[in-house]
Amino acid sequence: MKHATGDAAAPHGTPPAGGLPRTYSGAGLDDVQTSHRADIARIAAWLRLGFIVVLAVASALEHPGRCLFPFAQAAVLAGYGLLVLAAMTLGRRHLPVLRPYPRLAAGLLWADVAVVALLQLVSDGSPALALALFLVPMFAAFQLPVRHTAAIAGVCLTAYVLLLAVDSRLRVRTVDENAVAVLAFLVLTCVACLAVARQYQERSDRIHQLTCERTQLLAEVMCAEERERATLAELLHDGPLQSVLAVRLELGTAQRLAGPDDVAIARIRLLDISRQLRDLTAELHPLMLEVKGIGHILNLLVNSTAERAGLRGDCTVEVQHDTENPDPRESLVFTAARELLNNIVLHAAATRFGVSLVDDGGVWRLEVVDDGRGITPGEPHSKLLSGHIGLASQRVRIEAAHGTMAITSGPQGTCVTITLPAPGAAGATPAAALPTEGTSRVEQPPGTGPE
Repeated sequence: MKHATGDAAAPHGTPPAGGLPRTYSGAGLDDVQTSHRADIARIAAWLRLGFIVVLAVASALEHPGRCLFPFAQAAVLAGYGLLVLAAMTLGRRHLPVLRPYPRLAAGLLWADVAVVALLQLVSDGSPALALALFLVPMFAAFQLPVRHTAAIAGVCLTAYVLLLAVDSRLRVRTVDENAVAVLAFLVLTCVACLAVARQYQERSDRIHQLTCERTQLLAEVMCAEERERATLAELLHDGPLQSVLAVRLELGTAQRLAGPDDVAIARIRLLDISRQLRDLTAELHPLMLEVKGIGHILNLLVNSTAERAGLRGDCTVEVQHDTENPDPRESLVFTAARELLNNIVLHAAATRFGVSLVDDGGVWRLEVVDDGRGITPGEPHSKLLSGHIGLASQRVRIEAAHGTMAITSGPQGTCVTITLPAPGAAGATPAAALPTEGTSRVEQPPGTGPE
């Protein structure tokens, strides 16, 4: 057991200020998704209004000497405009209808392709109208999954080639503009749209995952107080209360027999009870953390865990503690270590464990290792869904402090490594402040602890 402390001052940071963006705290996940899709539908509808203007201008420029718009082109644009207005009304007033949104968006995109093709066929071979085909994949990029966007882009490319083949006027007017170069640029545009669609889909999936985790965490927080009360009652019942009852019996025996040995044993037991109560209160809330530092508290936590579970525990602390200005990361380290040790006792089936905390150039690195059974892939997510939010909540706190959590597991056991930058470092926030959002990526490969 090693314990090293010092007296250097720890810098402090200032918690970030600023408001939070709009949230849907009172809505379910389906309602949030529906509202998001409605926003996208409205944006797409406004873009289509601009698309109609572009198509109308391109058609009008084909006949600069005419006062009247060609009837066929006017009819196509009018029907298309009514369809766009209907989509805008649907997105504004009938949100539940948008639950099958991909089919609705795909239908409108196919209508876009059909409108451009019809306008091209009834025109005098305007190259500008044909080029409008390649605005359609841009509409698809932020509305549909990658495979659907790829299908739309492929159809647009095919339609452009077919229009060149069947429309001799378009073919003649495009020769002067180097059709091969134009087609190459359009292919690159479609590839760029696919890249945008892929990035958008990945971010949407990540947001969906975070929203699900947030919903689960909020549901569990509602029961946190009762769960903590039950845990405290169990600890008191199985520990100090049983010892008090035993001392009561021993004192009764000593009173009847007047045996000095019984009184001495009772006194020893009372001292042990007081020690258990001190350890228990320290584990529940480290009142001495600011006074004696994280080194003392971690050693106390490791000793009590090892004694309670019958395991071998090692502790190494090589960070400096300043009683005048305690480091705000100490509280975060303590809560993370306590959660990880509880996981070892409850789930790991280990025989020994180790805790180390070192200062690596201003970055604190906490490592908790055990020789237990390890963790199977997929177990962390299933445990979170079943209500075990311990590690998930620690991950949120660590991410809020701009730290990282890396968990590796195998047949030889599990190793959890947590890094926390100095509060005054660029981009770091004080662990005690714990803002609601962080920007670091938390590394959590298969093998995350179940609690």
